Amino acid sequence: MSEQEWYLEGRQKPSLRAWAFSQMALGAAYAGCVLVAIMAFMMILYAVGTILPEASKEAPAPMPPIEAPFGRQADQ
Repeated sequence: MSEQEWYLEGRQKPSLRAWAFSQMALGAAYAGCVLVAIMAFMMILYAVGTILPEASKEAPAPMPPIEAPFGRQADQ
């Protein structure tokens, strides 16, 4: 093994602060990439939605209305 510890890097002043900053910056870069990916996915969905015809947006819901137990309607 070398005589100097990894956190000294040839200086007498420890560079642990620089290592911590680089780790936080890397984490922020990863978070930024995830954010950009989510935004791109949402923009693609929006673009596909604008391409669809208006009749597809006005179609009735595929599921029947939800009813409460024992035959009562949910809005009563």
